[in-house]
Amino acid sequence: AMEAIKKLNSILPKDDLKRLEKEVDDLTKKFIKSAEDVSKAKEKEISQG
Repeated sequence: AMEAIKKLNSILPKDDLKRLEKEVDDLTKKFIKSAEDVSKAKEKEISQG
């Protein structure tokens, strides 16, 4: 997704590019946290059962 945003460099203003990069970064962090939470819950479930 970040590569696609960089390809838009000649079309979009820099402010829009930065906003899009931040949105992609925020979504990436959100899904990483979600995956970590699921992993921790599964580890706990396995260790208790």
